[in-house]
Amino acid sequence: MKMLKRNIALAGATCALLAATPLRAEISGENVQQLLSSKNESTRTLGMSVIYSTFNGLFWANVQLGNDSNALLFCQPVKLAMSAEQSVVIFEQKMKDNPKMASYPLGMIMLIALKETFPCE
Repeated sequence: MKMLKRNIALAGATCALLAATPLRAEISGENVQQLLSSKNESTRTLGMSVIYSTFNGLFWANVQLGNDSNALLFCQPVKLAMSAEQSVVIFEQKMKDNPKMASYPLGMIMLIALKETFPCE
């Protein structure tokens, strides 16, 4: 029953976000900030999941680039296993440093933040 209520709350939060967001292919930094600042735990969890999923996609794209002997997007230390919480910290720091990026797509924000956090030398 608790899981059902959580899933309903998560679906409701997602629908509310989609209804309030102009149609576009990707969620903006501002939309993610709204999720993270929600009083609803399920909504905050959704925000964290969106950020971590975006990071994870960029991570695997980076791995494939390396496997194909191409230049990497960012150079995360090999021994650093990034957690969802760490990816949120990177996102939040980027938004704090550059609030004008709030209108940018989350993927672009995370790519820029990861390149700055883990530069390739």
